[in-house]
Amino acid sequence: MFRCDRQIAAHGGGVLLYIKDDLNAMEFVPNASFPEQVWCQITNKSGPEVYIGICYRSDNKVISGR
Repeated sequence: MFRCDRQIAAHGGGVLLYIKDDLNAMEFVPNASFPEQVWCQITNKSGPEVYIGICYRSDNKVISGR
C-alpha cells in the first residue's frame, strides 16, 4: 500500500495505491511538485521496470496555461 495524504487542513483527501505483495513494488518519488500523487516501481525479473501511479486534481484548482 502506498499513500499520500492531503497536506492542507481539510476533511479527507489524498491518494492511495494498493499493489499485490508478490509484485515486489517499491515507492518511487518523481521530481514533480504536484501535491496529491503516489507512484511505485515494479521490478520484473524478465523485463523492464514498470511504474504505476495515481494522482488527483480537484475541479476547483487552476492550472496555468489552461
